This record gives sequence, C-alpha cells and structure tokens, in this order.
Amino acid sequence: MVLGKFSDLQAALKTYDESNLLEADRANPQLNEKLARVAAKAIASGNKTGRRGDPVAELKAFIIRAAADPGIKTSLKNDIVSHSITGDGNLDAELSDILK
Repeated sequence: MVLGKFSDLQAALKTYDESNLLEADRANPQLNEKLARVAAKAIASGNKTGRRGDPVAELKAFIIRAAADPGIKTSLKNDIVSHSITGDGNLDAELSDILK
C-alpha cells in the first residue's frame, strides 16, 4: 500500500489495530517506523485518525519501538532535524529528546 492520501493513512492504522499480531511482531522496528510516519502525518494534517487515545502518545510509542534499530533511529533523527516529521517544532523537539 502506498501511503499518501489521508484515507490511506487511516486505513493503515485501522489494519494495524485490527490485526492479530503478537506483541513481538508489534515491537518490530521497521513496522513501528512506518506507523510513526503515518501517525506523524496524521498529526501534521490536523485530521482525526478515527482511533481512540492520544495521537501524540501513540506517535511517541511508535518512535520508541522504531528506535530499537540504530539505522531507523538515525533516519528518524535526521527527519526531525529537517522538520519533516510533524512540522510542529515543540513536538519535534520532544521526539528528538526521545531519540537521544
């Protein structure tokens, strides 16, 4: 699935929510990197994802899990520095702190 339109982002999150993944699979850094980027786009767009819970807390949780892979951690750090994650300077600073 190519993620671009907001409806695609919502569908990706819904598929994740409805999946029967084991916790070990949900902790996969590559999966969480994708989910972090989806969540960040949703936050940046200002649109509701249709999910319950705090979207910022979910984004932070995805970032923490994704950062278990050093390469992904570096990629996320670079995107935060270039302000291409959320576009929100305060939130990007919080995410940057998580990735230290």
